[in-house]
Amino acid sequence: MLPFDKDSELQTRPHDDSSLNEVATTLLADEPEQTNVLSKFDRFVMPQMALLGIISLALRLVCWVSLPASPETAWFLSEEKRIVMRIQERNHP
Repeated sequence: MLPFDKDSELQTRPHDDSSLNEVATTLLADEPEQTNVLSKFDRFVMPQMALLGIISLALRLVCWVSLPASPETAWFLSEEKRIVMRIQERNHP
């Protein structure tokens, strides 16, 4: 029998479930370690993400409040530009 002849090896060797059990036990033993790594990652990243979300919401509110409701109430337009905006709004409703 050649060492690389798979068919003859499968025929002569009885199937052994103990090796499958060992592999399954090893894989299951490693699983809590992976979840532990994920929980460490979550504990580090989640507060930072929450803080960035709070900052972006606050910035969004500030921008929304500072926007004018109409060209007449825009604090950043000069009087001439306000007049032009009124004319444009009247001509193109």
